[in-house]
Parts: sequence; structure tokens; C-alpha cells
Amino acid sequence: MTARQIRTFRSHLEAKQSDLEQRIQLMRDRLAIERLGDTPDRVPVIHERESAARAIAFEIRLLRQVKGALGEIAAGTFGRCAGCDEDIPARRLKAVPWSPYCLLCQEKAEGPSPLRAPALAQTG
Repeated sequence: MTARQIRTFRSHLEAKQSDLEQRIQLMRDRLAIERLGDTPDRVPVIHERESAARAIAFEIRLLRQVKGALGEIAAGTFGRCAGCDEDIPARRLKAVPWSPYCLLCQEKAEGPSPLRAPALAQTG
């Protein structure tokens, strides 16, 4: 990977980091301001708060991945798969620059997908 490509990825990752940090703070602020109150029907409010908490957790996980990719750039290991130590294809890095895995290792790490049909045993 060229120095120019690394600078481009760093720039994109830093922008993503800044965006995520702002979004997380905004979501936390909104969550802290909302009060449950004494309304008789608090279930929708509780459900909203739980959804907001899940969204924050997702954004925090993504932020950790972005920071990890920035750390890899600093260490000189960006673009290498953490699973097989092969180069991650540029197309994948362009789509998901914070991914620590190539597509094959990512699929292995995630396990079987419920969306994919299991292989049927052939009988003879």
C-alpha cells in the first residue's frame, strides 16, 4: 500500500472517528435528559431508552474498530488481516476501512450465517 493510500485511509478514519464521537455524545446527552416521569404508560418510553442504549453500544463498538485501524496505521500493520496475515483487498478496505479481517476470515469469525442455506449432504 502506498503512503498516499495510507494518508487517505487515515483521513477517512479520523473523520469517521470524529463523527462517531459526536454522535455518541449526542445520543448520551439525549438519553440523560429524557425522564421516565410518572406516566401510566411507560412501556414505550422504556423501549425507546433500551433501543437508544443498544444504538450507543453499537456506535461504541464501531468507534473501537476505527481507533484500532488508526492504531494499525501508526504501527505500520494497516491492511493486513488479523486472521491470516494476508493483505486485505483494497476493495474491502475501501468499503470497510476499519475491518481487521479479510472477507474469508471475517466470515469465519462470525460463524455460520442464518441467511445462508446449510449445505445439504448428498446421498448416493
